[in-house]
Amino acid sequence: MSIVATHGSTTALGLWYTDSVTWRIESDTFRSGDFAVAVYSGNRWIEDVSTAFGASHTTRFSGHVASEPISFIINSRVPSRGTFRIVVERVEGSMKGVATSYTLTGVALAGPEFRF
Repeated sequence: MSIVATHGSTTALGLWYTDSVTWRIESDTFRSGDFAVAVYSGNRWIEDVSTAFGASHTTRFSGHVASEPISFIINSRVPSRGTFRIVVERVEGSMKGVATSYTLTGVALAGPEFRF
């Protein structure tokens, strides 16, 4: 299973890079450690996190082109029942070769609540 965070067409003015994404898992039925979420930059694995339940977690990237997806994938056993959703709170990035950066807050995640 994967869900993808999208944050607009930031490549229109040049080559934009996503430097970090701040996100959290919201759930009334799962706790930290119940499962791990792997974060991918395109097809490249970045980290495996099981501690982002309720608390913000910042994933840092190196050279992630903003037009490619950032994916959150369950990377461990799937719980037998319950619900959760991933909330992307903040996206920060920069433009190659230019002293310009961007910060997006309250970014909507392209994905519903997930039920098991």
